[in-house]
Amino acid sequence: MLTKYINNALPPLIETDTLVKALGWMDEFKVVHLPVLSKSGDLLGVISEEDIIDNDQVTGAVKQAHLHYQMLFVSSKAHVLDVIKMFAITNSSVLPVIDENEQYVGCVSYDSVMKEIGHISFFKDVGGIIAIEMNQHDYTLTQIANIVEGNGAKILGTYIKTHEDSTKITVTVKVNRNDIGDILQTFDRYEYNVVGTFDAKEYGDDTKDKFDQFMNFLNV
Repeated sequence: MLTKYINNALPPLIETDTLVKALGWMDEFKVVHLPVLSKSGDLLGVISEEDIIDNDQVTGAVKQAHLHYQMLFVSSKAHVLDVIKMFAITNSSVLPVIDENEQYVGCVSYDSVMKEIGHISFFKDVGGIIAIEMNQHDYTLTQIANIVEGNGAKILGTYIKTHEDSTKITVTVKVNRNDIGDILQTFDRYEYNVVGTFDAKEYGDDTKDKFDQFMNFLNV
């Protein structure tokens, strides 16, 4: 459940809160976005520091300023990798979390998620990453696993990216070793289309750097 990643120290704004208060909280919690709730607790969206500063005057309540609300949120049942992807797409510093009844339950911050991804095998464990492009109907994790394990390696994790307006997907596989030449040769022998490889070890121990490099890699 995504709720374990919620930053409980980061409060939402209420639409009646002042713009000064919003800027103060953004500075205090080192974020440039905050979720805004109605007085009844419904999520109205996310506002940014830039929108507040660009407003004609930084006075009055959030509601009175007629700011642009970005309707960004993630489900409490979402996987943390989906949240990481959402951060990469939106460039937001926070993402509100809603439950199955579309009720606000808290928010995750970029920094709080960054602290947690070090526990994910994609980042924690040394190993190579292989991206394979294929048609959706050709995807079978069993065969991919057999190729990896047939070369004496283990799969640490997988990530599937769909292609918009296409039947193709990119399957990203993390294995438990950096030397993946024999695995690549076997994929080639079975006529898999390997579109990229990535070695997290090359980027040292900096988690932020690994995150940026990995997200760039997922966009091959």
